[in-house]
Amino acid sequence: MLNSDKHKKHKKYLIAKLIYIIIAKMAKKSRQILLDDSLQPYVDKIVVLFNQMSTLRGESPNLSTILAYLYIFKQITQSQLKKFTGISRGTISATLNMLMQFNVLERKIIPGTHTNLYLLKLDMNQISSQGLQRRANSTQDLMQFFLSIKNRIQSIAEKKYGITSMENLQEFINEEQDLKKISLLWNRSKQINAYFQTYIDLIKKTAKSEFDHNVIPEQTSKKFNMQSISTLDGLEDKIIDHLSNSSLFKLWRGASGTKSGSLKFSHTISLIIAHLILNETLTQKRLQNLTGFSAGTISQDLSYLEEKIRIVESWVDPKDPRARRRLYKIHPMGEVLKSAIQSSAGVLINIFQEFTNIKSDLESKKHTFEKINGYTKIMEFLDEFTTLFQKGLQDYK
Repeated sequence: MLNSDKHKKHKKYLIAKLIYIIIAKMAKKSRQILLDDSLQPYVDKIVVLFNQMSTLRGESPNLSTILAYLYIFKQITQSQLKKFTGISRGTISATLNMLMQFNVLERKIIPGTHTNLYLLKLDMNQISSQGLQRRANSTQDLMQFFLSIKNRIQSIAEKKYGITSMENLQEFINEEQDLKKISLLWNRSKQINAYFQTYIDLIKKTAKSEFDHNVIPEQTSKKFNMQSISTLDGLEDKIIDHLSNSSLFKLWRGASGTKSGSLKFSHTISLIIAHLILNETLTQKRLQNLTGFSAGTISQDLSYLEEKIRIVESWVDPKDPRARRRLYKIHPMGEVLKSAIQSSAGVLINIFQEFTNIKSDLESKKHTFEKINGYTKIMEFLDEFTTLFQKGLQDYK
């Protein structure tokens, strides 16, 4: 009797183990056939386009790559992401954890395994609202930064020159260079903040003024302590550092010679723009001294800013007897920032067209791909994404 009970228990154990092995193998098989190799080139194109959009937003390419696969397949494991993207496990893990903190993902254990499965909790429209909210928050932070700059400029003007009203500043300006600089910084900061407010209004209009606060709460604007800065040079350094690293400058994009509208942006361009904002006029030589960039780089980027996106103008310096030196001046801040957004919109239109082309190509090959793993998921994603994208572009216009 005792041996019979042991035999039954052992039999139950073997059956349970067999079931576990079968489930594990099925799970492994399902993970292996998530995407057929013949469709990988299409997913690669989608990832490239996602990376271009992430560049516009100033986001990490790794984040956009991972999001692309999540958007397409709705659920995925870390091993699958590693296989498809080549991104390190540490980066994948950190990115997935961040998305869970933003309430974008949830994590579940695949039955019969020790493997985590990551599932999208939100649809694209909700995630888009998240992105708009973050963009509004970052722009609000920039407004707060320039408000702090304005307050500090006013404090320096009052302590050094006894000027109590910046609106009457023009009455005090003569040949005093510091006062000219104070006037320039004050007016540029004022213009930038005025446009930022317009930009935030545009974002709210795009989102129909209703962000999903249950998804990600609106952040309180950052506080910028300027009390320790007592000179105009110190303020300029602060502005240069902040502007050249700001996501705002990542709106400057141009279709620079390729059908997909390759993204013309570099740290050199952002730094040149920042210095032009802080100076009435600059020569190429002066920009070389300020930035440390080569003459060729300065010349090429100035040509791009003047001829391609047209936010800079130049003329021959009347004080140069050989009439070779040119002076460069940036356009009024409203025009400059409007150009940034228009340039961004131009690239988005090119990206939308690329998505449409991918969708059309896959539709034309439906008879070849429709029974292949991954085809239905890709087509569902493209339908949802192009519909949302087109609506967003219409609101943006």
